Amino acid sequence: MISERFSFPITELIFIGDEEKDRRTAINAHCKFIWLQHTEKNEESIGNLNELLQVLE
Repeated sequence: MISERFSFPITELIFIGDEEKDRRTAINAHCKFIWLQHTEKNEESIGNLNELLQVLE
């Protein structure tokens, strides 16, 4: 729906999720996928979208 709504190729979208069903949905849609894993507060993690974008560069 997002791809159609914004006329953007689904192969250029990134699906971010935290469950196996999210991963399967992305695979079925031929979309890139990033799995978010919940961590304890004392573990190193990505805290915001800007940090995520830096990791993806």
